[in-house]
Amino acid sequence: MLTIHWRPLEEAYSPAEVLRLVRNDLVDLVVICHTVPLKEEEQLIAALREVRELLPVICIAASEYEVGQDVRTDCVNVQNSPVPLIHAVRSIMIRDALGRNSKAS
Repeated sequence: MLTIHWRPLEEAYSPAEVLRLVRNDLVDLVVICHTVPLKEEEQLIAALREVRELLPVICIAASEYEVGQDVRTDCVNVQNSPVPLIHAVRSIMIRDALGRNSKAS
């Protein structure tokens, strides 16, 4: 489901591993699990922005409250449920496709 542009889903279990994948241009989207502490999440997103500023990042929230409170910055916040995640990925893909089409014009 999360194979984008024919790339397989890659899993990483440390910030260093995530950054290695991003630096090697092996990912089109990063999804951060709700189990990652907020401080670590913010540090990871800051490091990602240094490497690839426009890389889409989805942050899975631990609760609906977190989604509504916008506690995370610089990422798309979604509920910990498949449907909101699919909608977020779809909207990012549409946004990116529209951006590519407007640049081509």
